[in-house]
Order: sequence, then C-alpha cells, then structure tokens
Amino acid sequence: MSSQPEPYAHMSLEEQGKADEKIRQFEGFINGRANEINNSQQEEYDVEEINVTETNGQSKKLFYFIGRLNPPHNGHIAALRALVDLANKANSVPLILLGSGPIQKNDDKRTMDNPISFQTKKQLIASKLPGVEGRDYIIQEMANPAKDVSNYVSTQLDNVSELQDIQITHIAGGKDDDATKLSFALKSAENTASRLAPNATVTASVESIEPEVTDTGSAMSATKVRKDAYKTILNGKGFEEWNTKYGVFYGPMAQNIYDEILYPITKYGVTPEQIQDYINDGTLPSNSKKRKEVNSTLPSSASSTRSTRQNTRTRGGSTKRKSKRTNKNKNKGKTQRRKRKTHRRRC
Repeated sequence: MSSQPEPYAHMSLEEQGKADEKIRQFEGFINGRANEINNSQQEEYDVEEINVTETNGQSKKLFYFIGRLNPPHNGHIAALRALVDLANKANSVPLILLGSGPIQKNDDKRTMDNPISFQTKKQLIASKLPGVEGRDYIIQEMANPAKDVSNYVSTQLDNVSELQDIQITHIAGGKDDDATKLSFALKSAENTASRLAPNATVTASVESIEPEVTDTGSAMSATKVRKDAYKTILNGKGFEEWNTKYGVFYGPMAQNIYDEILYPITKYGVTPEQIQDYINDGTLPSNSKKRKEVNSTLPSSASSTRSTRQNTRTRGGSTKRKSKRTNKNKNKGKTQRRKRKTHRRRC
C-alpha cells in the first residue's frame, strides 16, 4: 500500500511507512477474522462488512477541543491534529470550538487579548489540518461552551437505542488548567448523552496533549506572538521584524494575522504607554482611558455644544432658585399688608 499524502502530510517519510505497516497488519487481522467467520457460516462476508458488523450499533466515541487560539500556533495545531487523528480512527467527527473574550459594550469581542476574528482562525486551522472541514472535523464559533458541546453530542448520536457504550473525550492543551477549567462543559455533554441513551454506559474524560516545542526548545505562546507584534509598533520595525519570527509557521496568512493582532490598537487609538503596560504585565487599556482618548478627539463644535448644555443646566438651576426666593418674598409682602389692614379696622 502506498502512502496517502493528504492525511499523512504532517508525517515524515519514516512515520508514513510505519503508519502503512500498521494498516497492513490491521487488514491482515480483519482478513483472518473474516476467514474464520466464513469457515463457520454459510454466508460469506468481506473485510468492510466485518468491520461494520463489529462496530455499528455498539459504541460511539466523541471528541472535542475548546480554545481561544488568539492566534493559533504550533502547539494548538499539534493538539488539533491529534484530535482529528483519534476521532477519525474511531469513525467520529470531532468538534473544534473556538472562543473569544467577553463581549465589549460596543458588541466587539476583539481586544488586545483576543484580537483574531473567528473566520481568520478557522481559515488558518483548516489550512494546517489533514482532511476537509465539515467532513473530517467541525470548526464552530463558541457561544456557550456547555450548550455548544451538548448540541454537538446530540447531533452525533444516532440509533441511540442500539448504543451500549458512549465515550466522550475532551482534548485539552498542555497548560496546567486546560484540563480542568472547562469541566462543566464535559459534565454537560455527559448528562446529554445519558439522557439521550439511558441504556448506554457513558464515560467522559480529558486527555491532555503536550505542547509542541520550537527549535529553541520552548513552546510557541499566543501571548508572546501578540506581544511581539505590539513591540514592533513601539520600535517602528513593523511587520518585517515580526515576520522573521513567525512567517514560516503562518506562511501566506502571516500579514493577515499580524494586521488582526494590531486591530484593537488601531480601532481604539491605544497609546504607546498603554501598549508598554500590556507588554510588561498584560494590563488592558481601561474603559476610562478609552473614553478620555475619544473625548480628546471630538470636534471643537461637539465640545462647545457639551459645554453649552452644562452651562444651560447650571443657569436653569439658578433661575429656579431665584424664582423660589421671589415667590417667597411676594407671599411675605401679602401677609404684612393683610396685618396692616386688620390693624386699621380694629382702630
């Protein structure tokens, strides 16, 4: 059997040969099993029928990954390749759920921590993974992790009355908290599977994938990728400097990734001081600072209009107080005149 370039594109020639050898061994086992069954029964089966007979209607394996990937890097791609490989070998289509930061007041999710749009992330990931998106794996924008994963489980389970075993695996990155911070989503998926297939045994687990290291011995970090882009704004070296570090990995999408990382800076007019604060300790520009910057860029006519409104409110308040004092004096004068008239009558 010759190597298949599309699913094995990420392997070396030696690894492809080993993979082909394992496939040949597996086919030999299936052929042997088919011969045993054919010798014991009158009806004959071929390899494909034996494979389907032993797996269909018995068990179901589901796999998913959740991450922000801002931006995606080689560690993410290594985890996603493992995800697709494990799922496809189990005749399953895995879910890749891409999240972003919290929605801002202007309904924009993209901040200095989360600058990359969903479409760009999806395009990059699809270019790095074997197979076809929608057929071999699903890439979806995250709205609610528990609900999204539960919906995925619901759509992937069919013939639930025949299922005896359901295995749900969350493929997580190698960071310390990746395996635990989204445990509620895994629990939700487990509950959904148990509800849909009450007679099946449902197991849910997390499998961590160690991050892929670079030539320098360290794993690529999304935070470092972003901060290195922001540094080029301060030193004036721009895309060229950033591209020397990351151009090989991002390839033809490098310019697009770089531009999207800088999107929050150009949109909100983040100052050099605020950029340096973010590089130093990850401090995001506060809303109050943004408001000051926006106010400082307002046209003079808008500023004068705002001042006029404030002055009008002040003058209006003073006028009301004067009116109250005037009415009080008038009432006092009326009372004094009544007293004088009463005194004259008595006299």
